[in-house]
Amino acid sequence: MNNEDIQDAPQEVAANDSETADAKGGSKWFLWTVVLVAMLLIAGFNLFSSRYISSETTPVRVRELSHLEYPDDPSGRHVKHSQYDGRHLSLVQVDERHFDFVFESRNPNVAKVVFKNVDVSLMTPSL
Repeated sequence: MNNEDIQDAPQEVAANDSETADAKGGSKWFLWTVVLVAMLLIAGFNLFSSRYISSETTPVRVRELSHLEYPDDPSGRHVKHSQYDGRHLSLVQVDERHFDFVFESRNPNVAKVVFKNVDVSLMTPSL
């Protein structure tokens, strides 16, 4: 070996070390990208599936619209308009197509109104 061979050898080793470091850094980025994509897919699936979970009894928020919120309302306002706070609607599943609609109030002096065995297939369009 002459002097030129000895001087070239460390430079080649240094070049190989930097290529190995670049390869390791690239594989780390790839691994982090795969982990991030997997986490996003899992979060998206959970968000989608939890949105359509239903139980046998489903509460529905009920609120009155003011004249500003619904200006095209063809009917006049009843004298008891805006006095229905504290009432809620529950949909109780009887079978696959039939539900009970239950309107209740927190006030014990207000009657509970129940529409039993409503066929919701008549309310939804079929293809």
